[in-house]
Amino acid sequence: MRHLVRLIGNTDGSYEKREAQRCVEEWLLSENGSVEALADSLAHVYDGEQPANGPRDLRLTPLLVARQIQGRVLGLKALSAGRTFSDQWWWWARHAHLHSAADFFAHRGQYERETAGTEAARLYSLENVVQVCSSACLFLDRYVQATTLLPLQEQRSPHALAGLALH
Repeated sequence: MRHLVRLIGNTDGSYEKREAQRCVEEWLLSENGSVEALADSLAHVYDGEQPANGPRDLRLTPLLVARQIQGRVLGLKALSAGRTFSDQWWWWARHAHLHSAADFFAHRGQYERETAGTEAARLYSLENVVQVCSSACLFLDRYVQATTLLPLQEQRSPHALAGLALH
């Protein structure tokens, strides 16, 4: 959570950082948390008047990060419910993912230069990109193990899976 708060934070206040961390933790533990509630939690460290962290074309805002986490949680919920998807959906998802990855790699050098010396710079380093690719497989393995070990009630809670989605 601290990394997430530091990544979004474009203000220097330590009180705001502690408050954001507390709110994100509460969001994770709540049963009724929404994307807007997570974005509001992250907004404690985000000043809309200041430039957002991240490269010019990909600003890291609370709502953008909250929606990304929501997407991961929805994917985890679909997988944990045993939902199957048609080949057409899998091909579409693969195409969208590969297109996004190609776009990212085409601009990675620019992103790395624009974020040099900031908290967001870590996202665009070659070492991090290699680590993210390999950790995706580990994440899926951890998810499969967790869903087989979690009680059924917890599996149905989107916030029980949100902790996995944050990694």
